[in-house]
Amino acid sequence: MAGVLDTTTNVALERCLADLVAQHRGRVIHVDLTAVTSVSLASLALLVAMDGRAHRDCGELRLRLSPRLERRCERAVRVGAFVSPRR
Repeated sequence: MAGVLDTTTNVALERCLADLVAQHRGRVIHVDLTAVTSVSLASLALLVAMDGRAHRDCGELRLRLSPRLERRCERAVRVGAFVSPRR
């Protein structure tokens, strides 16, 4: 994935990840986000939700983040920020 992950991309992101989880049940799915330049809290919440879906199928999402995105995720977790993804 590359570019910006926000509410305008969440539908496509969810569809893509749901397909991967369904096709690879019980497996570890590596998601390369190193080319993502910005991610919204809603998109982070969606990634967490999709990881939960993968875990229900005995799988897992493993995210590869750029150092900048890793810091953003850590800050979001530290302040307890969580926004439910829009349906």
